[in-house]
Amino acid sequence: MAADAGDQHQWLDQLVGHPDLPVGTNTLCVFSADTSGNVSLTNSLTFDYAVGAPLTVADQPSRLGTITPNDNGAWLVIGTNTYALKAAAAGGFVFSNWTSSLGWRSIRPS
Repeated sequence: MAADAGDQHQWLDQLVGHPDLPVGTNTLCVFSADTSGNVSLTNSLTFDYAVGAPLTVADQPSRLGTITPNDNGAWLVIGTNTYALKAAAAGGFVFSNWTSSLGWRSIRPS
């Protein structure tokens, strides 16, 4: 993978999201070589790569209860953390018909 020296982050932008990049701690080692064959020292960068996705939280009809914390739109790391939301229905209402794009096992109303 080649990157222009003028953009020091271009190589990282190309690497993130690459199908061969494993989730977790990664170490990237780089060096440069000029057209005369002179080679620089090798530098390394260690970084943690995590896959995430935005969370969508909605109550329908809205404002007939509360959901805390209000994490709607928050970017959450997938597969490493457990997240909890608390829903409280307004007087005379109940929460029902829970849905999830991750499947029913990911929702445990209590």
